[in-house]
Amino acid sequence: MSRLWFKWHKLLALLAFLPIILIAVSGSILVFKHQLDSLLMPDKVSISETGQRLNIDTLLLQMKTQLPEYEVGTWELFQDGETADRVYLIKRGSFDWFKVFLNPYTGEALSQPVPLHHYLTDWLLELHHNLLLDTSGLIIGLLSSLIMLYLAISGLMMHRKFWRQLFALKLSKDKRKQYSSIHKLAGVWSAPVLLILSFTGGYWNVLHLLHEIEEHSASPYVLQQPLYNQKLSINTLMQQASDTIKSFEPTYLVLAYEPGVPLMIYGRIQSNNPFYSDYANMVSFTPDSGELQTYWDVRERAWYFVLDDSFRALHFGTFAGLASKLVWCLLGAMPLVLGFTGLYLWWRKRKSPSKAFNTNPADKINVLSRHTQ
Repeated sequence: MSRLWFKWHKLLALLAFLPIILIAVSGSILVFKHQLDSLLMPDKVSISETGQRLNIDTLLLQMKTQLPEYEVGTWELFQDGETADRVYLIKRGSFDWFKVFLNPYTGEALSQPVPLHHYLTDWLLELHHNLLLDTSGLIIGLLSSLIMLYLAISGLMMHRKFWRQLFALKLSKDKRKQYSSIHKLAGVWSAPVLLILSFTGGYWNVLHLLHEIEEHSASPYVLQQPLYNQKLSINTLMQQASDTIKSFEPTYLVLAYEPGVPLMIYGRIQSNNPFYSDYANMVSFTPDSGELQTYWDVRERAWYFVLDDSFRALHFGTFAGLASKLVWCLLGAMPLVLGFTGLYLWWRKRKSPSKAFNTNPADKINVLSRHTQ
């Protein structure tokens, strides 16, 4: 059975070597996406403000004044006085999306509208999400996630007493033995994290594929004008959302950017549960009258909804702050080590066949006799 595990472990690792490396390395970098954005473009991402944010109605009006050719589709809100809002726009008369940074305390647009993957970390996010190949990339990513699941499980199955090797790094002049030791040690340490990352990533790939199939079955909607009642006060709706769900803090606004999409306000709640995401709660309103349509409070939802929401914290490693993000960044990049050490061991084995059968006939008989006893 171990030989069978090993055979498929080797074949599948070779098959998915490149996509797994790309996904793993880009994902490890993206654990610190916000910090990288702040470092690379502080004039757009970072602000330093005290006092109160402008209300959302005022900000919407200022966005329309500064960027009259665009309509707001969604809006990522930050309340810390240090992080600029991200506003996602649709150019009127098209279905093209753009991104702009906004200071919510002054209403000033800190950047010009650019395509969603214009900035380096956004490009890396697209690479991580679908390998820059759209729907084909989602399929490759899903298959890579399944293979990564198998590699992690089979690695642990082949080394059932893996806990004995947690610190068993064997240094040797023989590179094959040394690389084998590094490969096993890296696999033992990273397997639990890789299991989480591959399962949650594969799950999201399935959801995104289903969404893509649904989107492609209909013609893209070309936005000409706002699809919600312009007399509605979004600020009042946000206040109503806070009244509907106890300790609700808005984090993400979805305006009606295509037919059938309601006005939705996502948000976090005050909780000691580190696995609740910033989007765990939602309140929706009808776009014509602003009537409360539905809402969900993560504290009242079924266990499978709570589990689904926890995948964000588990995938991005945010559940324990900086400590978990550092662990996720390091162990999430282990496929790079596993890939190259495994590739070296495979190459050495092909170059130097088993010594047991590179001997004289008598030695072969002795080897075979030992295997038949």
